[in-house]
This record gives sequence, structure tokens and C-alpha cells, in this order.
Amino acid sequence: MHKGNNKILVCQLDERVEILKSVDVTIIHNSLSCLNEATSNPYDLIIIDFSVRARRGLLIEIVELCRCLKVNPLTNKKPLFVSIDRWHREIAVKMKETGVDYMDLRPVPNRIDPQYISNLISDSGISVHITRILSQLCPFMNYELLDNSYDFLTCGAWHNRMVLGGKRLHELCETEDHLHCEYFLNPVSES
Repeated sequence: MHKGNNKILVCQLDERVEILKSVDVTIIHNSLSCLNEATSNPYDLIIIDFSVRARRGLLIEIVELCRCLKVNPLTNKKPLFVSIDRWHREIAVKMKETGVDYMDLRPVPNRIDPQYISNLISDSGISVHITRILSQLCPFMNYELLDNSYDFLTCGAWHNRMVLGGKRLHELCETEDHLHCEYFLNPVSES
């Protein structure tokens, strides 16, 4: 992918956030239309945007859409970028398993700049490569769905007895610093 104006398909599948539009950006709002558009027209980049708080059925649909895009011969070589509203390790793992290439948080304020994302990937893309993103998220983070919009995060290294949130979550569990966490280094074994 070269730097500059690329043809970009944005599949915005949940909440509506502002997308900086240009003549090279096409925006779709449902999975089936996204798959149809991606296989009918040539794009340099496909961006899937959704909230990790989306209803469970939509998350399953998004995982299947990503899998279809990465196995289809018309789209499997195109970079696939997932834009989400907050980190969620289990979703990141599912995205990697489907073949997603890149992932990042929506920048604040909640808006998406497809050309910026395209240029970021063109400039090596290392900072948003899904493997790097997963290396930053502690594998002991566990998510328990409280209702359709909130997860309860706990530390699996501590038998899910410690709730994760606030400063510890954002400065330790969701960064490479988790590699130095006392719980990560010495997980409590079951007795």
C-alpha cells in the first residue's frame, strides 16, 4: 500500500461516530453490504469500526465478516484494520484468529480519519499491527459480561478475585508494563 490517497472502505457497524470523508472513502453500515462492496470494488484498505459494547450477536457477525474478508480471494490480500472504542483482549484475540492485520482505538474525540489510518499503515504499521496490540494486553485479563453494555474485568493471575479498573488497568494491564506486574510474574496457582 502506498502513502497518499487510497481507496478505503469503512464498515461502521455499530454506533455512529464521525468519519472524515473524502472522495476516496466509501462508508457502509451493515456487514452484508460491506462484504458485497469489498468484493465488488477494489479497495486499498478495509476498516471495520465497532464498539466492543455491541450486542453479542453483532460481535459474532463482525468476527464472521472479518473471517470472510480474509479468506475471500478478492479481499484476502487487502489490509484489514479494526477500529474499536476501548481495549478488549478477548475480541483482539478473535480478530487475530480471523486474520485481521491491524487494530487500534478510536482516537479522542470519537472520530475516524481513514486517510490517517492508511498513512499510518503505509509508514510500517508496526504500532497498530495486531500482534503488537496483543503483546500490550495482559493475557490474564478476564471479561465477564454484566449486561449488554458493560464488562466486569478481573485478574486471572489472581483467580479473578481482583477487579481491574482505573489507573491499574490503563497504565499496567493494557500496556507492555504488565510484563513487570507482580501478579503476571507470580500467578497464584490453584491449590
